[in-house]
Amino acid sequence: MNDKLRNARRLGTAAGAAALLIVASQQTAAQEWAGSVMVNRVRLNGGTAFVGTTPQPANTCSNWGEHLTFDATTVQGKNWLAVFMTAKVSNRSVDVWYAPSSAPGTTQATSCNGAAISALQGVSLN
Repeated sequence: MNDKLRNARRLGTAAGAAALLIVASQQTAAQEWAGSVMVNRVRLNGGTAFVGTTPQPANTCSNWGEHLTFDATTVQGKNWLAVFMTAKVSNRSVDVWYAPSSAPGTTQATSCNGAAISALQGVSLN
């Protein structure tokens, strides 16, 4: 393989890696965080979990007091459910990472529905 071809491949790999970093940072930038919130409510509907907290995290909506949602059928979702249940029964706070709602500040009476509730991206027990 000649040097020009080898250098072109390296440049392509570097450009691909840079594009990947840009996409990853954009995804992280869209993520919200709320620290030391208390779990008020955990509801399961089929395989979907809904969680309500106090205070209500910023840039979320409130559907009957529920602000966050996630798929509780996956391994990750089962782990998150265990963290929320532990926090609820032990009266401990959690930190949550989530995607902003498409209808922040609204309630079920306006435009907060299952599709608008913020998708959970991570949780930690305090």
